[in-house]
Amino acid sequence: MSHYEKRLERDLGEIRDRVATIGRNVDFAVGEALRSLVQQDRDLASRTILGDLPINRATREVDHLCHRFVAQHLPSSRFLRIISSTLRMMIALERIGDYAVTIARESVQLTATLSDAVVQDLSAMSELARETLDQAMKAFNEEDEELAWETMKRSRAGRESFHGVFRNLLSEGEAGNCPLADLFALQIVFNRLERIADLAKNICEEAVFVTTGETKRPKIYRVLFLDKKNRFRSVLARVMAEEAYPESGHYECAGWEPAAEVDLRVSKVLSSRGVGKELMKPQLLDADLAKLSEFHVIVNLEPKVAVPISDLPFRTVLLDWSIEVELDEEHLDDASIEKAGKELARRIQDLMETLRGETAS
Repeated sequence: MSHYEKRLERDLGEIRDRVATIGRNVDFAVGEALRSLVQQDRDLASRTILGDLPINRATREVDHLCHRFVAQHLPSSRFLRIISSTLRMMIALERIGDYAVTIARESVQLTATLSDAVVQDLSAMSELARETLDQAMKAFNEEDEELAWETMKRSRAGRESFHGVFRNLLSEGEAGNCPLADLFALQIVFNRLERIADLAKNICEEAVFVTTGETKRPKIYRVLFLDKKNRFRSVLARVMAEEAYPESGHYECAGWEPAAEVDLRVSKVLSSRGVGKELMKPQLLDADLAKLSEFHVIVNLEPKVAVPISDLPFRTVLLDWSIEVELDEEHLDDASIEKAGKELARRIQDLMETLRGETAS
């Protein structure tokens, strides 16, 4: 190696060492914050809060080193990707440190001893969040693309656990096992643990970028179109969305009281557009929380009728669209279908451009 290459690797190694240290300190802070919560240790909570100050100073020092590295070495290609990703990762690690502080502050606010059920959920969720963070940091520091993808996959699978925890917390309150003030505090704690897992996933994306130069892939949005019978509006909306924006989303349709068949005239129109019969069979809505949580957006095409969804997933958005077209046999004609189609096309365009931008396809 030339003198220049040795100096470059030395300076980069210093940055990597600092990043690894900050990652360990942040993970330790999260662990201590949770320990102060479970043990309701006010002194430990205070030390954890104050311990965030050195972490903040360390992240600023890494920022300075990164900018100095760019100024001195004018890096390109892989080295520039490492520096730019490190700067973004510092923001994520500083936020995780802030979340540890929030957890510690909430622990001081608790008014009652935590139940065994809550402690068990805290243990499980903190283990998930911290393990995800640990693997994300390892993937970044070792430039391990495969580990980054595996960690992101596990993070997505573990998200369902957080939905269950929030339901359990509500049950604790309804049973009178947890004071109202503590319920609010614990909800904040679980939310911060979920955000730690989300930020760890972001770190994995930076690891992939450093290794391959591949930026974050455009998100594929899952959209569910609903109406009561799943025989006209919802079927038409699904087909039109698939035709107009096949690369931006995955689309399904269903009804809570599905008809035996799609309306004959709608079926003929769809057949003329090459839609197979398997897509025109009315489907019963699966209102299970785990199933609904797969969708980013649920569109109700009969807003005057309440959708029988008792438990809407936290991350799922429910929209009501008024598509004013008669459904009875007397009024459903080609003109009505065409009118509904035009209105649906406009609504679908607005939705997909909101989700993916004007370049949605």
